[in-house]
Amino acid sequence: MTPSQAKNYIARAFREVADPHPSDSILSSLWEHFHSSCAYCDTEIMRAPKQAHYDHLVSRGGNRLSNFVLSCPDCNERKRELDWQAFLRDRATDEQAFQTRRTAILAWQQHAQQHDAIVSPALLERAEACISVVHRVFDNELSELRALKSQ
Repeated sequence: MTPSQAKNYIARAFREVADPHPSDSILSSLWEHFHSSCAYCDTEIMRAPKQAHYDHLVSRGGNRLSNFVLSCPDCNERKRELDWQAFLRDRATDEQAFQTRRTAILAWQQHAQQHDAIVSPALLERAEACISVVHRVFDNELSELRALKSQ
């Protein structure tokens, strides 16, 4: 594991405490809504590790259920931080496919909002502050270790 991967895991762990990922039972409704297909390209997805991804529509939009869609591995890898509608437009084969998938995503968001957990902004801020502190200590200790190694 690289230091940057470790820092990413640390950040995820703190954010998960403040804003937990939806449970598998709640995520089942996501599978039903998207008919076990990728929300972006409509490829059928199997419920298996590395076959299906729960993609955040908005990268820093939190773990509310309405911020997730089903994604195939290819779309999950390509979308990254991109705006979901711009990404969807790129993945859709034509305007009708774009509008159909966009409508399905918007309907999902509206439906899922009733299950969205209320997350305290103060708790999220505290988690980000904790991440900054731990990253700073991590970077300092890593620099010292590298300096010792080069001696």
